[in-house]
Amino acid sequence: MKSKRILKFYFGAEGLNSTLDKLILKVACSSCRVQSDGEREVSRVLALVGAKEELSKLWGYLDGVISEMSEEDKKALEEYSSMRCGEGMSDAAHRRGIKKSLMKFARHARIAERFSEGMRLVNEYYCLLPP
Repeated sequence: MKSKRILKFYFGAEGLNSTLDKLILKVACSSCRVQSDGEREVSRVLALVGAKEELSKLWGYLDGVISEMSEEDKKALEEYSSMRCGEGMSDAAHRRGIKKSLMKFARHARIAERFSEGMRLVNEYYCLLPP
């Protein structure tokens, strides 16, 4: 499990959801063109809606795991997810705190791999996550 990607997805899910909504609207509106292939556009919309559903299941599981963690751990995980270069730039004590929070997260989220379709979609839509 790529913890950083999963955490970035968790903390940026609202932005991704908004982007997917806009993409669905764009595809749906493009099907109104005269020269458009309506079937293809409908299948694209259905695929996007299915992706949102799978991502929602994964987010719900992650929310259950992270909501049980302390506020300090949540803050450390959110900070780690937004770092560009990992934990290498922090001082030693800060790095230990982040690593401790990551280990807690990994222990509690050990069945996240059951959401394989959601994980695949996180990788597919990773570029749409807010920085």
